[in-house]
Amino acid sequence: HNYYHWMLALLPKIGLLRESGINFKSIGKFVVSSQSERPFQRETLEILGIPSDRIVESLKYPYIKAKTLIVPKLFANMGEFGTIPKWGYEFIKKEFIKLGIQKNSEAFNGVYISRQDAPTRRVINESEVVNFLSKFGIKSVTLTSMSVIEQASLFAGAKVVVAPHGAGLTNLLFCRQGTKVIELIPHNDIRMWYYHLSNNCELDYYYLLGKSVTPQQDVKVNLDLLSELMKLAGLS
Repeated sequence: HNYYHWMLALLPKIGLLRESGINFKSIGKFVVSSQSERPFQRETLEILGIPSDRIVESLKYPYIKAKTLIVPKLFANMGEFGTIPKWGYEFIKKEFIKLGIQKNSEAFNGVYISRQDAPTRRVINESEVVNFLSKFGIKSVTLTSMSVIEQASLFAGAKVVVAPHGAGLTNLLFCRQGTKVIELIPHNDIRMWYYHLSNNCELDYYYLLGKSVTPQQDVKVNLDLLSELMKLAGLS
């Protein structure tokens, strides 16, 4: 699972378990259909009350015998539109609000999420874009080295989020209502995942198509069009 699928398709299943009335502490092991060795996976499971010694990875143990097997099912379309039930977003957000992400977040004008350290969907003229956005008080940030809590606090404090399409935008679920979102999308690979996420979280969503100029779907952003979009969003 990448960050998006992990946060919005897997973790809400834990919410289903809690709502079912099953004694959470009575569950001996949790079978996870992914290698949970990535930091964000371990971190989020522990936040939701599942320590590493209660995790069984199905890739390592494909055959498991249990007296009782509980299989929560999340009815969601992870295909073209990537729609997740609204309660799934709300469950995750509520768990992180308990940790004080909104109280501890530093309110600032806006953030641009850089993908320069990613293999795909980078912004080719990013230095120009970052320089342009800095005039609006929007700072550039790379999420790779940040914990989930740090990412959640960052998005909770942002009034504006600008980013190329990528898993980092999953953190929109931590934004406050009314946060303005501008997604930079390759013209030949339009996906509506974060449009739906923004709508469910009551964010003010906009998108800008960039010309995809490489096989990796890296895009070049037209600054004139971005400027017009900023005006449309009421940011200039």
